[in-house]
Amino acid sequence: MNRELGIFRDRRGLTLLEVLAAAMIFAMVMAVLVSSSSMSVRRSGLSARRLEANLVAESFLADLEIQIKQRIAPEVEEEERTQEDFVVRIVRSDFAPPPEAGAAPPSLSLAGEADIAALLGAELPEVARHLKRYDIEVSWIGGTGTVDKVTRTTFAFDWQAAASELEELFQGGAAGASGLDLEDPETLDLPDSEVSR
Repeated sequence: MNRELGIFRDRRGLTLLEVLAAAMIFAMVMAVLVSSSSMSVRRSGLSARRLEANLVAESFLADLEIQIKQRIAPEVEEEERTQEDFVVRIVRSDFAPPPEAGAAPPSLSLAGEADIAALLGAELPEVARHLKRYDIEVSWIGGTGTVDKVTRTTFAFDWQAAASELEELFQGGAAGASGLDLEDPETLDLPDSEVSR
């Protein structure tokens, strides 16, 4: 009799309950697959947007460093431009704040950019006064409605201001002995900018 029931069952096919269970499992698997694929598409879109912003920032940084090398860097303190969907902000500031009167010189064991600036300002104020910092910030509205941004920073030495203030140093002593001439950029083949990322 069991054998007869087995044959009868094989002819009859699957029950409605088995079909519903299979459909439910299929639906759950498809929901997970669609969710993960849409998340990957969204993340790849965000990555592409960030990559595009990085390229814009690198382009502005390269232009700025060319201007610095040619000694025609912009003198504006802050400049804002738009390029496609991005807002590009360039901020120029002094690298080292002037040392406070009566303040103790910073310790050499300090770490970080702010501490280096303070140390440079305390030990070499005449040099630190002419170092400039350029921050390039590229921002855009992200996928969640928040503002995302990438930044680049470069540093430059203001040769013209230093030459007018320290004329005897450049025309006499060290500059004259080494053959440096501020009017001839070829004799000043010194690295005048440094990039941090």
